[in-house]
Amino acid sequence: QLVWLVDFWEKRGRATGETWPYDTCFLDESSKFKDPTTKRWAALNKARSRLKRLYELTASPASEHYEGLFAQLFLLDRGERLGRNMAGYHRKYFRQLPSRKWHLRKGNDKRIADRIADICKVVKLDDVREYVQVEDWLPVTRKIVLPTEVRQQYKAFEKDFILELPDKIVEAMNSAALFNKLLQLSAGAVYDAEKRVIPVHDEKIEDLKQLVDELGDEPVMVTYWFQSTLARLRKAFPDAVVMDREARCKDAWNAGKIKMLLVHPASAGHGLNLQKGPGAAVAIFDPFYSRELFEQVIGRLARQGQRKLVRVFKLVCVDTYDEFVYDCLEDKHRGQQRLFKFIREARARFASNDNSRRRTKRDVAA
Repeated sequence: QLVWLVDFWEKRGRATGETWPYDTCFLDESSKFKDPTTKRWAALNKARSRLKRLYELTASPASEHYEGLFAQLFLLDRGERLGRNMAGYHRKYFRQLPSRKWHLRKGNDKRIADRIADICKVVKLDDVREYVQVEDWLPVTRKIVLPTEVRQQYKAFEKDFILELPDKIVEAMNSAALFNKLLQLSAGAVYDAEKRVIPVHDEKIEDLKQLVDELGDEPVMVTYWFQSTLARLRKAFPDAVVMDREARCKDAWNAGKIKMLLVHPASAGHGLNLQKGPGAAVAIFDPFYSRELFEQVIGRLARQGQRKLVRVFKLVCVDTYDEFVYDCLEDKHRGQQRLFKFIREARARFASNDNSRRRTKRDVAA
């Protein structure tokens, strides 16, 4: 509703002369404003000059890459620290790869942290434990070995871009399509050229059934990425409930009336409080490439008010791109943790310098 809100006050101002009434803005999940080409960013940027104070809150400011920091910081300081435009930010801190993508130059993560530390504060879990009850989450990797025939099909597909099935041939047109289809194959089904779902195996489905048995009466939230996975999960678990766009099933989940909740990370990543019920288990069926969504969907259960240790079960097919995706997610996590570390160190230096200046002034006065 942000775009609507800004437009509303612009039209009202022209019609009645009433001015923008808000002097302070708290921007929750500011990582949603990391793209300066979006309508929501443009709307807030338009209203920014009318705000006296802007506070941004996010647990994942750079979960994907450091490029997303520019737009968030520009809203705060109007380009004072990272520059007035994205092109300049790229030239100063990045180098362009042959693929046309931008790669952060070595050492510039620390330089960026030094530039922004005076207006950024990092609050870690240990900082708030004495004030609020917040639980960690425990990752558990469930390794799945594919049958020999499927492994051979997978390797041949990876090498030749062609998957030969008993009654169908599936072709990947480029490397990006191949990567996606290999993840689908690990999950158990692939799309053909006509977007039809071709089942290949049920190894992950069977492992999820075993996990459900192990959990006993404890509910489990299962995340999927592909619509083919959703269809197969609904067939294998007829009583499972799919999270709807309006989250109408939230109360039933928190009341313990849902044994399995199927959610897509992109639609259940922010704002949902699912921690109040008996369910504290998450099963990641399809691995996905966004660290931000990964953390946010887990955070629906692992958040203030959760009384149990949240366990995150990653269903990983051995020797497939499943493992590669999780390695990439860990790399993104380490990069973001470095940013947090550098900001805290820079703030500590600022505080130390301020104290030294105060002592010097006292000595001169004495």
